Amino acid sequence: MTNLSDLRAGADLALAAMADLVGHEHVLRDDATRERYARSTAGRPMRPLAVVRPADAGQVAGVVRLAAQHGLAVYPISTGKNWGYGDACAVGAGQVLLDLSRMNRIHHVDTELAYAVIEPGVTQRQLSSYLREHGDLLWADCTGAGPDTSYIGNIMERGFGHSPHGNRLQHVAGMQIVMADGELLETGFGHYHGAKTTHLFPYGVGPFLDGLFTQSNLGVVTRLGIWLMPKAACVNHFLYSVPEHADIAAVVDALRPLRLDGTLRSIVHIGNDMRVISGGMVFPRAQVPQGSRLPEAARAALCAGGDIAPGPCPARSMDRMPRWRPRVRRCGARYAACRDGCVSSASAACALAPWSAAAWAKAAPGAACVPAWRSANRCSP
Repeated sequence: MTNLSDLRAGADLALAAMADLVGHEHVLRDDATRERYARSTAGRPMRPLAVVRPADAGQVAGVVRLAAQHGLAVYPISTGKNWGYGDACAVGAGQVLLDLSRMNRIHHVDTELAYAVIEPGVTQRQLSSYLREHGDLLWADCTGAGPDTSYIGNIMERGFGHSPHGNRLQHVAGMQIVMADGELLETGFGHYHGAKTTHLFPYGVGPFLDGLFTQSNLGVVTRLGIWLMPKAACVNHFLYSVPEHADIAAVVDALRPLRLDGTLRSIVHIGNDMRVISGGMVFPRAQVPQGSRLPEAARAALCAGGDIAPGPCPARSMDRMPRWRPRVRRCGARYAACRDGCVSSASAACALAPWSAAAWAKAAPGAACVPAWRSANRCSP
């Protein structure tokens, strides 16, 4: 039977070999670092054995091989900031945390075919800035998790955004994956040398594998292609609220035909008051210094919004606003906000709430729309 001292010795040997591979400064074992990576919004900290920060897929493969040889569990993260999807915290204590944030290269952006090939450390802020600086013709989907969250990390947990590409897993193609034995797998057409459609057609030939690597521990995704969108003439957000939880069902029934006929092409978000509050501020601990629950009156005052958010409406959907706004109101939902502003090429701001796409185009040709309610923390151009 293997004793505890043997296990510790094996772990020390493995970490020493990992340090030789990735650089000693990128294998972190000090208590302060381990404590920081153990924090979680779930309230159950899990201290890792160490944090290893590889620079490329080859180093990831080497670390995985060493961990397998010495019987160490590996838990990969991208940037560790996808709040609600595990943060940077491993599922169990004593695991090797594989931090992929150094792998932040944007390998390629195809402006004609509208896709980008990125690594796990590429954040929403980074890709958005890159697109703005290289022609400002394309957008990427954005979540509300913040500008420094990883695209790949969110996609691997099947996260969702706010745009017509909000179901993110349906808008990626061509994954590069390090398997448990250190072998490299390219999905779709990626395993054919010189393939030109790897990041355009996700299925390739034969079984479709990409979904196996989401919400699983079957491999470490080190690169993928994410589909982009042409920059819209204007995008608007609409927020509705209902007084009771039971009222949501009728609103969902009203929204269903609008999703089916393409009026609402983006993701519809539904959340309670705490979800709405958390989208715009940190928890107001000053109001509950003893750590008790936030009082109902305080929640109502802070929310001042709603529970149903139909989501962003691209310009051509806005022409259909007269159809869907009354339909939602008939269900008892209160129209709470249409808070986006549009900034023209001359940087003149104007309110868009009642305007159609045609009216906006006539008033400010060539203008770009930005979400004013997220202007301090927006990820899309």
